[in-house]
Amino acid sequence: MLFSGISCVTALDNRINITITEYVDKNVSYGKDFVYSDNVEYYFITGFINVTNPSNEAVYDIFITFLNTNDLLGNVTYLGGRNGTHYNGTAGEYITLHIPQLRPDDSTLFNYTMNSTSISEPLNMETEYNLGANNYYWRKVLAGENLTIRQNITNELDIVMSITNINITMLTQGIWWNNSVLHNFTFEKLITSGDWANVTNGTNRTWNWVPSGGTLGPLDAVNITYVIQAPNMVPSSQTYLMLIEQLQYEVPYVASNLTLFSVHASSKSNFSFEKRIARPSNNNNDHNVTWEIVPHINTPYDVAYNLTKVSFWVTSDLNPNNLTTDSVNPSRTLNYTYLPYAEVNSTQAWDPANYWYFNYTDGSGGYPPPIVWMRPEYHLINDGRGQITNQSYTYNGTDMYMKYVYVVAGYWLQVEKNVTSVADDQYRIYIDVKNIGNGATPQNLTVTVYDVIPNGFYNSSAMIPVPSANQPIVGAFNGTAYQWDIPPKGELNSSLYARGDLNNYDKWNATYLVNGTGDYRVTDLYIIGLDPRLVDGAFGSPLIAVMSGFQTYSKEIMYFSIVLFLIILNTTNLLISTRINRKIDKHDMDGGMSKLEADVRELKDRITKRRKK
Repeated sequence: MLFSGISCVTALDNRINITITEYVDKNVSYGKDFVYSDNVEYYFITGFINVTNPSNEAVYDIFITFLNTNDLLGNVTYLGGRNGTHYNGTAGEYITLHIPQLRPDDSTLFNYTMNSTSISEPLNMETEYNLGANNYYWRKVLAGENLTIRQNITNELDIVMSITNINITMLTQGIWWNNSVLHNFTFEKLITSGDWANVTNGTNRTWNWVPSGGTLGPLDAVNITYVIQAPNMVPSSQTYLMLIEQLQYEVPYVASNLTLFSVHASSKSNFSFEKRIARPSNNNNDHNVTWEIVPHINTPYDVAYNLTKVSFWVTSDLNPNNLTTDSVNPSRTLNYTYLPYAEVNSTQAWDPANYWYFNYTDGSGGYPPPIVWMRPEYHLINDGRGQITNQSYTYNGTDMYMKYVYVVAGYWLQVEKNVTSVADDQYRIYIDVKNIGNGATPQNLTVTVYDVIPNGFYNSSAMIPVPSANQPIVGAFNGTAYQWDIPPKGELNSSLYARGDLNNYDKWNATYLVNGTGDYRVTDLYIIGLDPRLVDGAFGSPLIAVMSGFQTYSKEIMYFSIVLFLIILNTTNLLISTRINRKIDKHDMDGGMSKLEADVRELKDRITKRRKK
């Protein structure tokens, strides 16, 4: 219990200073392994108790007691300085530490660990990704494209306190390839909403956010929204660490709510008593006298004590445990206790109004005199006058938020097939493949193009370049299937580089002539296949648009185009048009197209099976 007496002393020298500091170490990930909620990977609270003596006098028997210890893991541990121990108590009880002595400028350091599972994080950050209304897969972003992020931060301390000096350093990360940074995620734009005015966006890789100017009151929350651009090129489609946010903050109390309950300690004081015979014996044969004990306690130093107890007792020998009895009334043990609960300081001594009297021999005639023992119990007053001071703080340790995102290797392949009438029953076939994306196709893998010369047509010229393979096909499609491999090339060893490559490595084409014989159908030529390599979900993802169409710009020229938007990577697929929007001189061919779609699916299956063989 803390003494709260009133004294004329208004300020006292600081004798004991206790500082309790807790550090929060936390790592939270978002978007890692497609977990799109805050995933706390670790969360620890480590505390330190530092007890110092800043005065020029030694302090003794320091007992420090704490409550609100439910979340304490194990005992408080002595770390260094003057010796100290976890004196008693376990988690959920009062915990007491004991330091025998602190000489001037000495200190003792303890530490402890809290079970953080039941302690709210001081600052809680929530994140949300958004790739825009037209992007179905907000969990993935194409290399070189933008990702919009909204994040909210809240003061969620279990104690009702403001969090101050908040500063969040936001660092975009680089993509490592062959032990060097290839490209970086970069800040693209800060949206002017929420707490945006407190963001300093000095570079495109490092921002600082000082939420609400650096202070959040209890349960206060603010948010910002910003845009990050993914690197233009990545080695492969996978999840990458995009952003690390380092949190700094201060709380003028401990997050665990560990509470200092009491401090008992002592320092030098003067205590004495006068022992005299108050009533002598009646005759020479009577050795019993009445003794008077007059105690006195004071201190000459600028120190204040709460004097709680003063004990006296009598022994006949040097062993203070052997209490003796009154010589007149042997049933009376000779001991006396004062309970003054009074302040003693440099201007205020303790002198009781009542003295202690007892009967005992006077020491004459071989009878022993009384040995009187005195024991005062007092401790430094802790009443706000500065004699004992304590501070509690919570700081960030390694408090980090890690944002991850799945980046798709940003190639975007477009394949076009032009069928042009160049003479009677003769058609020029021109196949053009372009990478209109901002990333190269996968390293060391080959993009493959397929075409079919159906029955009713024959090849009437050299094929440039020469196909890498061909085979006859029979079934819904009859004719000869051809295969071209677009070889990996250049430093990246990729089939097709990103759009705009200076060496024109972003495009490939093939051409040849065919002639029709008999009752041929030109529409049988409208088929093209592409194996883009490592395409995840190409057969069913809503991000894949297979758009095709042909128009007659004149009676001699027909144009056929299939554009494949290949966004998600990782599974090899053969892609053949499954939808053809067409218009040839306003001629409706719905029935024929339904058959063509079925034939395309069958051809895909057949070619896939043969490739596996």
